[in-house]
Amino acid sequence: MGSSPNSSTTSSPSVELHPRRSPSAAVAVISFHLFAALALFEPPLPGWAVAGGLALVALSLWRILRRSPPARLHHGGDTWLLSWAGAEAECRLRRWFCHPWLCVLCFEDGGGRRHVVVLPRDALGREQHRRLRVLLRLRGADQLRKDG
Repeated sequence: MGSSPNSSTTSSPSVELHPRRSPSAAVAVISFHLFAALALFEPPLPGWAVAGGLALVALSLWRILRRSPPARLHHGGDTWLLSWAGAEAECRLRRWFCHPWLCVLCFEDGGGRRHVVVLPRDALGREQHRRLRVLLRLRGADQLRKDG
């Protein structure tokens, strides 16, 4: 499900989310990085290339796993407030993907910086994840009515 940037959500409910680290996402990330590291040994590569590739895979894994999810996402009206470790950004939701097991939210703040928040089902409580999916579906229906 996708959206256009100019959809109005004034009729949709306010939602506040408090994501936490997702064990299933951590397992997936570690698995993908492990497969990438193993793939370095398949073709005949010089030792320095394998060592460099392993260093890049390790660096990527470290950067992803140390990143924490936003402490809070609050939706009210047309904007979202994203909060990380003392910093806040007021953002507009530009695109999203919504599925019972996963929601991906693509935001843009006032300065044009993009933020992507990936929320697997276990990163939110069952009720919070359901409310987010309902909100996104309402937003999509509002946009269809506007465009149609």
